[in-house]
Amino acid sequence: ELRALSSVLRPKLWGPTPAREVVEFCERILARDDVNISFRLHALWIRAVADALLGDEESAREAAQRALAQLEEYDLRLQRGLAAVDVGFAFRHLGDLDGAEAELRRGYDVFNPLGERGVLSTLCGELATVLALAARFDEAEAFANEARPISAPDDFDAQSRWRTALAR
Repeated sequence: ELRALSSVLRPKLWGPTPAREVVEFCERILARDDVNISFRLHALWIRAVADALLGDEESAREAAQRALAQLEEYDLRLQRGLAAVDVGFAFRHLGDLDGAEAELRRGYDVFNPLGERGVLSTLCGELATVLALAARFDEAEAFANEARPISAPDDFDAQSRWRTALAR
């Protein structure tokens, strides 16, 4: 059951599920006693994004800070990198471009040295978007151009992010 719940967290957030239902789903997971720390923190940072989408800045920041601090404390480096992509998006949605950039650069520092391409393509595209919104067009173009060759043709998330950044 837990494995099934774990596999639907991100699809619930990025799919058609209303953000309020995502928050409620995450709260049900966080209330369980049989959830390991990795899954608990994943639910917490997903909840932060859903809170941001609902405009609840205080809850979003509190959930993000708790999740990120514990990911660091437990040295869950890859999960910390994944969380950076989602939390960076949440901060951008809240209008905190500096916070978004800082998170996305943390994620970049995790995935770039590994040569990882799937997450890195999305991350670079999101970072390019944040930099374009901050009117730092040369930096935005550099990250969009880094995302372009590593984005799979059918990775619509990564493709749309770097293309949007270049269009700005």
